[in-house]
Amino acid sequence: MDPEDKIWIQDQARQLGISMSEFIRRLLHDHRMRTEYQLQPSKAFAEYFGEKHGVELPKRSQFSYRPITFQDKNEI
Repeated sequence: MDPEDKIWIQDQARQLGISMSEFIRRLLHDHRMRTEYQLQPSKAFAEYFGEKHGVELPKRSQFSYRPITFQDKNEI
């Protein structure tokens, strides 16, 4: 651990009146609580621009890779 970080952790723990290990445990718990619920980009997009807001989203199957094929205009 970086000595400056250790000194900062000790100071913060001392101000709260708890041990260094308890302070670190609380930091980790706080970080987990803040990052526990993160939307996937597709779900976030659907939440803000989806059917509730009048936007029809493409079906999930349309996101897959499709190779490019060339056709003669006369074949269409």
